Amino acid sequence: DSPVPDSDEAWARVRRQCLHLVASRNACAKIVVAGEREALDYEPLLEDVAQWAPRLPVYLQPVTPRNGVTSPDLETLHTLVEHARDLELEVRLVPQVHRFLKIP
Repeated sequence: DSPVPDSDEAWARVRRQCLHLVASRNACAKIVVAGEREALDYEPLLEDVAQWAPRLPVYLQPVTPRNGVTSPDLETLHTLVEHARDLELEVRLVPQVHRFLKIP
């Protein structure tokens, strides 16, 4: 068995275990959104939060362009915020503040 999940199913299993652990704690979920992905790629993450830790605040954080990684477009961010709201999640969209502060 690999110590790192090596399939979508393995990642989902680990994600759900983590959400179960933090569901009743003072915690939050942060999802970094990159331009190379579509909104559909992130929807299973939001759906797992809604199912396993529905009171967990969700922070969507668009990537700051760097080293070839691009920022998501506004339509993708809007779609994700609306999907989170449809799932009745508390959602916030926040920038990568550490990048503005020049922290790697």
